[in-house]
Amino acid sequence: MRKIVPLTIGLTLLIFCLLPAQTSFEITEAYGDQLIIGMLGNPAMELNPFEIDTPEQRDVISLLFGGGLIQRPDKMVAPPTLIDRFVFTSGPKANKVWRMVLKRNIIFHDGTDVRNTDVKFTFEFLKKFGGHILNRRLNFQNIKTVRTVGDLEIIFELYVPDADFNRKLNDVPIISQRYYGDGLEKGFAIFDEKRPMGLGPFAYQFRSTKTIYLRYHPHYYSGRPFLDRIQIRFFDDEQQMVDALVNGEIDFAELPDVSTAQRINQLMGRKIIVFSVPRPEKKLYYMLFNLHKFPFTEPEVRRAILMGINRKQITRRILDKNGDMALTLFDEKSPHFAGGAFQDDYNPTQALRILTRAGWTLNRTTGILEKNGKPLSFKLYFSRKSILEENIVRSIKVYLGDLNINVQPVPLDQKQKQMAIQNGNFECLVDKYIYDPEHPFEAVEYFYFNILRGEFKNPNYRNRHIDRIFNISYRDDKIRKELIKRFQLYVRRDLPAIFLFFDRKIIVAVNSRFHNVRSVFRDEYTYYYRLNPISNWFVPKELQKYSF
Repeated sequence: MRKIVPLTIGLTLLIFCLLPAQTSFEITEAYGDQLIIGMLGNPAMELNPFEIDTPEQRDVISLLFGGGLIQRPDKMVAPPTLIDRFVFTSGPKANKVWRMVLKRNIIFHDGTDVRNTDVKFTFEFLKKFGGHILNRRLNFQNIKTVRTVGDLEIIFELYVPDADFNRKLNDVPIISQRYYGDGLEKGFAIFDEKRPMGLGPFAYQFRSTKTIYLRYHPHYYSGRPFLDRIQIRFFDDEQQMVDALVNGEIDFAELPDVSTAQRINQLMGRKIIVFSVPRPEKKLYYMLFNLHKFPFTEPEVRRAILMGINRKQITRRILDKNGDMALTLFDEKSPHFAGGAFQDDYNPTQALRILTRAGWTLNRTTGILEKNGKPLSFKLYFSRKSILEENIVRSIKVYLGDLNINVQPVPLDQKQKQMAIQNGNFECLVDKYIYDPEHPFEAVEYFYFNILRGEFKNPNYRNRHIDRIFNISYRDDKIRKELIKRFQLYVRRDLPAIFLFFDRKIIVAVNSRFHNVRSVFRDEYTYYYRLNPISNWFVPKELQKYSF
């Protein structure tokens, strides 16, 4: 394969991309070998295609169940759609009646053909039970009927015309009516009772305590995958996963930051390919305050901390050009960003003035600000062995130390941290929030109710104006844009949290024995990579490591 011209993705990653991803001569495709994927997350994750909480879970589901009738390109190139053609309607039925014809020779893992009755069953199931992919709700209540014609044609009739209905079909897996038929009575319990079975490129074999094992689908509609097997191996923390990559125990992983990518590249050299791909979701890092605990009961302290942390410099140092400083829940390029009300507040001199006016004075013995005999000191929780979060916390400690504020970093397991948020059992913490930007209302809703408020009986942060607008918005969709704007303004004023930065790119590392792993694309401004579907990856015969 030809060498690909390196992308403009920051000086550091530019160096990585200059390394030859493949040899310069033509490589012959070959079947065989195995890919071992390293992932962070819960190894006991539910393999329910309609209740997806994390990008990692979504990746596993996609390998098993496929991407649905239409799959959007994201970090990977989209595979061919399941739809052969749309039959467009005009006149009074335009955007109210949607007709489409499936492709032939699409086959489930059990060897049965995908028919329009499976599509009908899937959307009847979703209309009855709903579901979600991250913050996106799988809400199909607008479907009045789903009719079938022959074996392949499907007709959706809607209550209300919807010009974007085809986009709502994106990334919704199709399930087998024959296999999951009891699901209309049992609901999501059906996915606990039955082994996962879909139409994706790889079929479920079994799972162990830390690993999910998949085998190739011989009748995959886009062609039999080259790889025979996939192992998805789960790790408790980033450091364990990075060590496994360096030791050759896994072949593919997403790396936490640029410095880790640099270190791995230095250690492994030509054994590894390191590059970045677009992140389809928004990944936002933030600081969350417990407003019931000293010193965060005082708004002046929260304001001073905001002004005392150089978020722009933290973003630049940790992510290089792969991130942007966050001013609110939405980035500045988003149509939902609240506009000129936000700016970079870094001003340590003003932060000290605010604290002084609020009655904080320097204890020259301890070197820490205090008030009424209480030091301005707090515990800052972060994910144990998270390289990126540890770097964030170190930077915050340094900046606030310059203001004579004592920060005590405390590592927690991710599960402990999530429980701390829900139970209010923390002082301050650093965490990440991942959401689909195409569903901004749901992104705001989850962040407000599940993160800012936390435990329901004694909410950490509650704003009666936001509550009132939410209640109205559930009855009137038109108010939702106003809610999104008001939410940003109120959170900015009250500061229950500080938004740090958006991590815009995914840095991936792939063992160099794998070929055809990426393709190059171009937008208006630059070139960039996307991963090819894993079904297209292959290992030349002479480089294959495993045989089955």
